[in-house]
Amino acid sequence: MLGSMHYSRSNVVTFNYDTLVETAISALGLWDDEAKRVYPSELICDMPPTRRRPSGGMSFGIERADTFRYMKLHGSVDTFWIPGDTTGASIGRWELPGAWGAPRIAAEEERRQVLPGTEAYIVPPAAAKSAFYANPLARELWRTSAEAIGNAKHVAVVGYSIPMTDLVTSGMLADALEGTTCEVTVVNCQPGPVVSRLVELGVQSSRIHQVGGADSVQCFAEELDQVFLPGLHHPGGEDLLLTIGWGRNPSVAVKRLVEVDSDGTATVAVGHESWHAASVRVRDLRGPAGPATKVKVVYDNGETAMVARALPENGGPDGPKHLVLAPTARP
Repeated sequence: MLGSMHYSRSNVVTFNYDTLVETAISALGLWDDEAKRVYPSELICDMPPTRRRPSGGMSFGIERADTFRYMKLHGSVDTFWIPGDTTGASIGRWELPGAWGAPRIAAEEERRQVLPGTEAYIVPPAAAKSAFYANPLARELWRTSAEAIGNAKHVAVVGYSIPMTDLVTSGMLADALEGTTCEVTVVNCQPGPVVSRLVELGVQSSRIHQVGGADSVQCFAEELDQVFLPGLHHPGGEDLLLTIGWGRNPSVAVKRLVEVDSDGTATVAVGHESWHAASVRVRDLRGPAGPATKVKVVYDNGETAMVARALPENGGPDGPKHLVLAPTARP
């Protein structure tokens, strides 16, 4: 899911205030087309930069990677403010609490030295939230979110029931989707009530698609996977050699095909060989049920990663000869 959001440069609006997405991005190691790594701080939209603990060294700015925008409308557990601050000047973000799979207890004493007198900026799920929206940062965040939804060609409502009591969000959705023709996908264990709620807000039922069931999010993520693996199905692309890369150019070769499972997942082995040594072709990715629809890479050290994008290289006058697979993790 994160790989698809990254490569589509999506606008992601969330009501979650945890930091699971940020820590997962830190662990994955996603890269943009210019081979720049994506860091969690680059996701967050319309919020101050992270304030770090004091150190004796110097740091210099680096060019940001191109990735999706993550808008946290209900605040975040790593963001702090002085309650009631209508200027927004006291709002600041702190370091992530550990890494994925390795959480740590926050260093509260250090945080209070850098962000004195503050507490977590978390917006409660109530109908009236005006006290939290009085500062300019929060207003700009909601304005940006509404603008992103209004300009979208496709909107997915994932795991959100659009309750009638959440008047602020319902009003934003109604205003943003009014007069648009974008498709709306409802991803929910029980999508029916959410679809009805959207219809009440003025969205025509004919442009609403449903993904339901206990595994609805996984199914939706797999649908996105197929969108970003066009090289696996593109006519005339069967002869392309498989390589691994984190931009649009090959880096290393796929050295062998391990297997293709019955669910359409092809597992390929990747070593340190130059991309010139690639010998596995797209047409080799076939299993009992036909051509592969997903690809997993296994590195020499045993680590694995799913491929989030597959595109032909930037070929010369004779066209591309390699398909560049972009895994969501780098060894």
